[in-house]
Formats: sequence, C-alpha cells, structure tokens
Amino acid sequence: MVEVISRLWKKLGQTTPKEYFLTLVFTPNLVKAFVWELNGNKAVVLDKHSEKYETSLEDGGVKAANKAISAIEEKAPGVSRVVFGVPFGWVETGKIKTNYQNFLKKLGTELDLTPVGFVVIQDALNFYLEKEEDMPLTAAVVEILSNKMIVSLIKIGKTRIVKEQIVENNYAESLAQNLKEFSLYEVLPCNILIYGEGDNLDEIKQELISFPWLTKVDFLHFPKIEVL
Repeated sequence: MVEVISRLWKKLGQTTPKEYFLTLVFTPNLVKAFVWELNGNKAVVLDKHSEKYETSLEDGGVKAANKAISAIEEKAPGVSRVVFGVPFGWVETGKIKTNYQNFLKKLGTELDLTPVGFVVIQDALNFYLEKEEDMPLTAAVVEILSNKMIVSLIKIGKTRIVKEQIVENNYAESLAQNLKEFSLYEVLPCNILIYGEGDNLDEIKQELISFPWLTKVDFLHFPKIEVL
C-alpha cells in the first residue's frame, strides 16, 4: 500500500514536505484508518486503527470511520485529506459505482474530509507483490477476516475474480469451495497466498497444507501455500 500511495501522491503533484493525510480502507464490516506523513513523494505510516461495525455500510461505516480516525488523529491533528482503499466490487470500468460514490460523499461531508483519490485494495496488493517479486503475480490471494475470507484470483498481475466467503466449518473447506467455482472459468494457479490481521495465520497455513487439495480441487499439482 505504501508504494501505491506514494505513486498516487506523486501523480497528483503533491510534493510539499511534511504534510499529512489519511487512508480509509473498507473491507466487510471493518474500516481501517491510517495516518501518513508525506515528505516529498515518500509516504510513511505514522499510526493505524481498525473499527468493526455490524449495521449497514451507510450507517455503521461512517461511525466506524469516525472512531478509527479519532483513535489516530493525535499523530496529525486537523488532517482532512483522505485516500480511500476500496474493494474490487466497488469499482466498474475504472470508476467507483454510484451507490458507493454516494456513501463516500456522505462520509466526507459528515467527517469533514477532503477526498483526493482512491485505490482498489486488490490492485494495491498486486502492485506491492509485483515490486517484491519483480514479476507479475499469478496466485489465489486470500484475505482472512474474523469469520470470512476474501479470495482473489490473480493472473499475470490482473485481478480476474474476487469473492467473499463466510467460513462455516474450517478455512480449507471454505477456500476449496471458492476455488472449485473459480476453476469453472479459469485454470487455477498453484500458488496460494494468505494474509490478514489475525494472529492465527500460521495455524491457517498449516490447515491448508494438510488439506487434500488434489482430490478436492482441479489443481495441476499440490499448491504452494505462503503467508504474506
């Protein structure tokens, strides 16, 4: 995300030293707020905070964003400029869908924020991993949430399919169900990357490694499974 934000800020021509701005990242029933320091075209995270919500995005999302910002704004009092991190499903043909645009406008008005741009969460992750590996990403990328997972099928750096899945029995079975559906449309990459904010990612990795993938899903060979 750091590289993507720095690139966006440079593109916008914002290069004045020692300025501050926010990022609000939206995932199902969770808002993550980050406060950044901008020095030239380099961006550094000073603090972050997450807030859950149980009601609708329109109601709960605004309240959660307000709480998340309040928890970190002492690092940069009065900061108002914000970059939104939005899910793949919020965007169509390069633009945020109308209903989500309306939500973000409401949020900006109620919280006195000045939007300066947005990044798609999956695209930001693709960009980061491509920089790390020095080649376009091809993998099934799995974000672990409290009782859900978001599975993205990435082919040569492009997001092909994204699906949210409730974890009912265990992570491996839920992921296998998703990948079976994906295999109807795409050849599955033999690379699974998992990430999230929980402290049980290594346990989930071991669960996935122990799963009989070759008898459950149409992989060419047993997938390589890694934690980001």
